[in-house]
Amino acid sequence: DVNCVVQTLTNQLTELLKVQGSNKIPVSCEYLLDNLNLHFCRKSDTVMFDQLFGLLLGLPDENIRWACELFRKSIKEREGGMAQHIPEAEQSTSTTVSRCNTIQNLYHDLDMNMTLDKLLDWLAVSETVTNLLMAIEAVWIWNSYSFYNKKGNSFITNISLLSVKLTNMAEKRNWSLLPSYFSQYPVSLYSGSNWRNLTLSQFCSSLEDNSPYHVIGCVNTCTKPLSTILSEESKLIFHFEHPSVTACNLPGECGFILKTVPSEVTLWTLRLCTENEEYNNEQVHFHDEIRAENMHIFFHQVSIHNMNFIFPLTWLGGLSADRIQIWEKKRSIGPNSRFRVLYKFN
Repeated sequence: DVNCVVQTLTNQLTELLKVQGSNKIPVSCEYLLDNLNLHFCRKSDTVMFDQLFGLLLGLPDENIRWACELFRKSIKEREGGMAQHIPEAEQSTSTTVSRCNTIQNLYHDLDMNMTLDKLLDWLAVSETVTNLLMAIEAVWIWNSYSFYNKKGNSFITNISLLSVKLTNMAEKRNWSLLPSYFSQYPVSLYSGSNWRNLTLSQFCSSLEDNSPYHVIGCVNTCTKPLSTILSEESKLIFHFEHPSVTACNLPGECGFILKTVPSEVTLWTLRLCTENEEYNNEQVHFHDEIRAENMHIFFHQVSIHNMNFIFPLTWLGGLSADRIQIWEKKRSIGPNSRFRVLYKFN
């Protein structure tokens, strides 16, 4: 799957170029990029394509010519030019779209040095930000990270004005309201002198039937630090009956499995298991109607004092563990914490 390979390469290059400070691309990565159908990636996932070339076009001068040639090739190359690499069934129609099973909301970069106004302006137009929860998570992690690192330029003094701007942003970008489930979560923002709550109920649908979303909880609860779970072989099991599946006689529960994808970087991404053999001897079975691109994963953190929080995984950018470890030091994980998926129906 071209998109899955591109996402993995982008993650690896982010770690090398931004986190480790290297200015060289491994020969193996160059070879893969030279031989991948990046034109297909550009057509099927522009966000992933932009992330990749945002990295490549920031390379030193000696690599710019190669990066520009790669970009030119991706613009002009026709999908038919790579037909020998595409299965015959996929060549039969130009409308066939390759399925990428990587969970796409994980580990995006966020410039922590932006002012609040610049952050909101960026969220209002960025193709990376695809729903209201991502925007709220961005404001939250930006504010909290600045507080923990003792930066004084990222505090929020007017919660009411912030609420209005987020509401207007959602309307202009045609984002759906969140399901009422999210009303239980406090979003604590530091104002410079104290903590104030952004009430999520104002961003939630009043009627559950009107929401295009469904929240799915992982069967397994977690007590390990997230930086440990997301840097080793892990399997997350979810029970979920997709409404398009009206009759099912298969053994076990309807649902799906998310698995960590081994990587050289600190935090591993997650992949939706779609093959039958991946569900052998498991308590759930999979239906093809379930799609990874409809999933937004977050961590429901229950503190030792039984308070509910969202741990936003979206903006841990650079696949570095420092941000996740800072958060973990401030809030210990209680026994009922678990991963959850915000699933959007088409």
